[in-house]
Amino acid sequence: MSIPNAYNFLKKYGGLKYLLDEWWALHTENIVWAVRDIYEVCRNNGGPR
Repeated sequence: MSIPNAYNFLKKYGGLKYLLDEWWALHTENIVWAVRDIYEVCRNNGGPR
């Protein structure tokens, strides 16, 4: 996935808003858990499974 496509995906399914709103908590987590959290937000907002 290209960077513009990734950005559009995150924006469309709420991952970008979650990332910006929860940055202080996410940046202290292990990167694997942070990515998993963002994935779950996108999936719960209609993103592909």
